[in-house]
Amino acid sequence: NIELMACSDNVIRGGLTPKYVNIDELLKTINCSEIEPKLLSMMPENIDTYIYPTPASDFALHSLRYKKDQNFSNKAESALILFVMEGSLDIIADYKKYSLKQGESVFIEYNTIFNITGKERGYCIMAKLPK
Repeated sequence: NIELMACSDNVIRGGLTPKYVNIDELLKTINCSEIEPKLLSMMPENIDTYIYPTPASDFALHSLRYKKDQNFSNKAESALILFVMEGSLDIIADYKKYSLKQGESVFIEYNTIFNITGKERGYCIMAKLPK
């Protein structure tokens, strides 16, 4: 699972970290009503790239499936975060090479040309500004 949050200054901590929790304020905002979660569809099996539909105007979420030795080149149209969900890859961005495996990420600056090469079959997620 991936959680992306839009920019906000109204976050109230709930105790999942050792940071201060304002319990009285937290209890004022909690709604314990049962809801049906809205799940996004999974990336279709027959394509390599997919843009997930989100209600957020702050970011877009893209998925890229790759095979071993498969190459992809792109130019960052905004700053982006690439997160390896499965497998491993090499990425060259701004003349620096990074070898990433499942659970690792890299920040890519705006206007940077980057090249991805799959080291083993997998997929990555890219969070960036929407077009």
